[in-house]
Amino acid sequence: THTSVMSHERKEAERLKDKGNEELKKGNLDKAIEHYSVAVNIDEQFYVAWSNRSLAYAKKHLWSQALADANKTISLAPDWGKGYLRKGYALQGLGKYDDAKLVLSKGIQKDPENQEMKDLLQAVLRDAKNPPQKVEPKEPVSPRGKCAQCGATDKKLFACSRCKIVHYCGKQCQTTHWNSHKKDCKVPPKS
Repeated sequence: THTSVMSHERKEAERLKDKGNEELKKGNLDKAIEHYSVAVNIDEQFYVAWSNRSLAYAKKHLWSQALADANKTISLAPDWGKGYLRKGYALQGLGKYDDAKLVLSKGIQKDPENQEMKDLLQAVLRDAKNPPQKVEPKEPVSPRGKCAQCGATDKKLFACSRCKIVHYCGKQCQTTHWNSHKKDCKVPPKS
């Protein structure tokens, strides 16, 4: 029957989404995107895979692709808050702070308990008042390091311009991580 075919497709899409999630956790963003892409090709209505691929694109700073997948997520699941979170993150990455504020406010209406969305809205409000400066690293870090925000190990990493201890793969990760890092960030003593 048609139902069992859909059920089989969804099970396979779920399996691929789970594989994508494993790769995402390891920082293997390209592999994660590949698994999510196959999942949405098998089951185009599977909004969780669209959402997760949006996150993987955002971690790669591919903001337009992240935005497109976030929009698809919202079109498939307009009452699911995480789609708005993904769209807000992509808009922030694109520097579209006013649009991000509107989207995140709508998302918080849909999912008022989502602390991640509330935190991102605060970051967007801060960025709108004082846009973050581009990460201009003074010294690249060895490729064996890892981004303090997303955990990526497959990219060139840069030290925090202030403390030189914590490392990031780019501006978005540094901006997102700042709230938790700022209490520990100290300018190293001059030698």
